[in-house]
Amino acid sequence: MDALGICGGWCESDANGDGICDCVEADPEGACGCDIYEDDLGECGGNVFYGCTYAFAVNFDVDATVDDGSCALSGCTHPMAINYNPLAEIEDASCLFGGCTDSVASNYGVNAGSLGYVFTEIEHDVPYPLDYGIGFNQVLDDWLSEPVLMNWDFELFGVPYTQFQVSSNGYLFFDDSAVGSSFSQYAINDQLPSDALPFPAIFAVYNDMDPSNCGTIHYGIDGEAPQRKWVVSWNELCVFNSTCQDQFVSAQLILHETSNVIEFHVVNRASCSAWNNDALIIGLQNENATVAHAAPGYNNESPIVTERSWLAIPLSDQAPNFDDGSCLYAGCMDPLACNFQPDAIENDDTCIYAQDSCGEGTVWSEASQTCELDPSCPTDVNQDGFVSVGDLLMLLADFGNSCAADISE
Repeated sequence: MDALGICGGWCESDANGDGICDCVEADPEGACGCDIYEDDLGECGGNVFYGCTYAFAVNFDVDATVDDGSCALSGCTHPMAINYNPLAEIEDASCLFGGCTDSVASNYGVNAGSLGYVFTEIEHDVPYPLDYGIGFNQVLDDWLSEPVLMNWDFELFGVPYTQFQVSSNGYLFFDDSAVGSSFSQYAINDQLPSDALPFPAIFAVYNDMDPSNCGTIHYGIDGEAPQRKWVVSWNELCVFNSTCQDQFVSAQLILHETSNVIEFHVVNRASCSAWNNDALIIGLQNENATVAHAAPGYNNESPIVTERSWLAIPLSDQAPNFDDGSCLYAGCMDPLACNFQPDAIENDDTCIYAQDSCGEGTVWSEASQTCELDPSCPTDVNQDGFVSVGDLLMLLADFGNSCAADISE
């Protein structure tokens, strides 16, 4: 009971017993005298305080009386971990990954954790002007730029790249063997991951745009090593199709040196249902299109985005927590060899064949598929590869013995 006789109330003192808390009487024109006693509805002495009421949430509010849906759960956010928690929003480094724990295997120590990212939404704030850096010249529809050298190795899904190409359709393509500009795929007929979509690539705002009609694309570098950033911006590009060219798309992508973190900032992209199934993808996929991450709701699902930002943070490599039976071995892959390994995935040139194991004085016989006495040396009785005293002694030991065939046969 508080001073007013209210169970769980807040009033600490009612000295004159008039039923009005002394805190309120001290400043009747103020916010209940002491604003800590005004609830979230502005009621003096009220008991409505919004916040997270779930005790296991990272932002649990002990003073909250009404849950406002803001609870944030921590846990494993990597979908390839065995303890993945789809409700978790904050990575707590608790993910458990299977992998190969046999030190003689070719993939020893490799696990799914080295292939992933924590993809989380952040407060929208575009760090650089959309015309930051150098503007590309002669940008065409469905265009992929000449390679841009990065000045450092940027790792995407653990693979280092030294250059990227910018697509007029809102993505970066990574191929260190590329030497010139080329065609940029515009059709989006699948979801990530898919080899029907560009790979390896980072999709800032992948949709069909036409910069030959309006808009500019810029790229630039900022900062000092080892914390430099590449900044790529698509500035008010027209959506392709004559019925949608009054709609503009703006986005910015930032690649961080050393950490390999990726920032996605999408200013706007409106719907264009008249073309390309209104497709839009925001995300990234690896070098063989088998692993990918997308912003929730933007894996060719929702066509509209306004002032949204995300971070893609690569998960660091870690040793497998348990063996999942995925070990791969190098060995002899020839089924005709004596040491053929049916589970080998790579030939290590260790195959041993019977014809290579014949001892001295013997040769391999294709007819019998065995080692036989070398016919070129019939007096090598002990088959040691030499005609010597040993052969003579063996002959003398049998001297006088009958070699006649069994006449009963």
